[in-house]
Amino acid sequence: MTEAVLNQLPEADPAAIARAIVLRKLAASAKTRAELAKTLNERNVSTEIANEVLDRFTEVGLIDDELYAATFARSRHEYKGLSARAISYQLAHKGVAKTDIETAVADISGEVELATAIKFAEKKLRSLRNVEQAKKLDRIVSCLARKGYSSTICYRAAKSVLQADGELTNLDEIQSD
Repeated sequence: MTEAVLNQLPEADPAAIARAIVLRKLAASAKTRAELAKTLNERNVSTEIANEVLDRFTEVGLIDDELYAATFARSRHEYKGLSARAISYQLAHKGVAKTDIETAVADISGEVELATAIKFAEKKLRSLRNVEQAKKLDRIVSCLARKGYSSTICYRAAKSVLQADGELTNLDEIQSD
């Protein structure tokens, strides 16, 4: 294109570009305000325009970190079996405020975590049918620890599942933290 043609093209509205970027990101999946701000920053949108656009999207309810955190916590706990601690870490990494994180994981009590850990320990045990008995406890505990559970919950869930399956008869032989 010639310079004369380029000069005749209308100048793009930075706010419209920012809105389009945010809408495209939100169309793919829900995002936190911090994630969207980072994306706009990476696209060289000025902080002032980014804040205007993000404020407006928050005002109309398209960005809601509290709802995002609650949905994220529920799905990660139910389907991936993550502990409240692991979920809190992930939400903090996504830029969710501490109060929203605390509200989101408030329903995940110690009893709920233990029940979920037992459920995932049972699932893990099914995949360990051909493993030596001595290694089963370690593998179940390791699996649960990677999901963010405390050592106490890991051992309690593993002991419960192994005992129920008849794999473990003497609970005194296993030390827990």
